[in-house]
Amino acid sequence: MKRLVFLMLLLVAEGARADSAWQASAPGPGIINLGMQLASPPLTSPEPVSGEMTTIVWRYRLNGPAPADFRVYLCSTSRCTEIEGARGSTRALYHINAAEPLHFVYGVPGTGRLNRKVQVVSNEVMVNYRPAP
Repeated sequence: MKRLVFLMLLLVAEGARADSAWQASAPGPGIINLGMQLASPPLTSPEPVSGEMTTIVWRYRLNGPAPADFRVYLCSTSRCTEIEGARGSTRALYHINAAEPLHFVYGVPGTGRLNRKVQVVSNEVMVNYRPAP
């Protein structure tokens, strides 16, 4: 019985552990050619963190409308996920080390030149993470 009570208390404590978060932003690249993939500067926590990512909220802003077939990926050093839209959230990088830098990768498939330069004005992430016990 004591063992059961201990396990229940442990599960309650585990569930009660609050998530933490960090936020970062940086300007992005300018894309002039089709078939190129360009990455944003690394987005990192402003303070040392320890734990695992849970949910990432993202937002990027362009200098105008996105071209047809515009593709955007949100990447850690070990995994990438394609994201849709200029803002949203994802759990696709769940369990990644919360201290890993993130970056966006932008591109438009094809060959040749774009009609106009696509400038990524800003990249922003808010990384929710579960602190290490």
